[in-house]
Amino acid sequence: MTEQEFKQGFLVLTEMFNKNPSKPFTLMYYETVKHLEAKDWQEAIKITLQSRKFTNMPTPAEVLEHAQGSTEDTALIAIQKLEGAMRDVGAYDSVKFDDPVLMVLVSSAEGGWPGLCQMELSDWKFEKLRLVKAYKALSMRGVRGDIDHLAGISERSNGGSFPEWEPDIVMIGDGATIKRLEGEIKELGG
Repeated sequence: MTEQEFKQGFLVLTEMFNKNPSKPFTLMYYETVKHLEAKDWQEAIKITLQSRKFTNMPTPAEVLEHAQGSTEDTALIAIQKLEGAMRDVGAYDSVKFDDPVLMVLVSSAEGGWPGLCQMELSDWKFEKLRLVKAYKALSMRGVRGDIDHLAGISERSNGGSFPEWEPDIVMIGDGATIKRLEGEIKELGG
């Protein structure tokens, strides 16, 4: 979002909550929310105005939660995405999630992607709780990884023996289905 787009929304907040903000306050507020898209910023302000019952100025964290959801919500959605991939893709295929925090979590799990997929249900219940907590902590710190993909059993087995072998990587997340279909069409010569 541009500084001008921020100022338009911020003016609404300050007028609604009768706040005459200082320059440092305004700058810190902007620095905290500037990563939002303008439409998300506007929507978050609208939701804040609709739901806020207190007369004091909402914190940036409150507005961000309206724009992005709570860290608890985000973590649960990410773990649901992981569970779906574990069920639908499995340990043998390599995967790439659209969520870099999830990529870091899965890569650091014992056994990596295959280890999670092959975990006993009784162990998964505890691992899931650990992953939700870890996801919240990592996402709050803005941790971003540079992990290209998570190797499945096939890649781990064949990659070292056949250096020219390239694994098929299953994309998981928003737009992943479209990318996969585009790749299949390309393979068919379309």
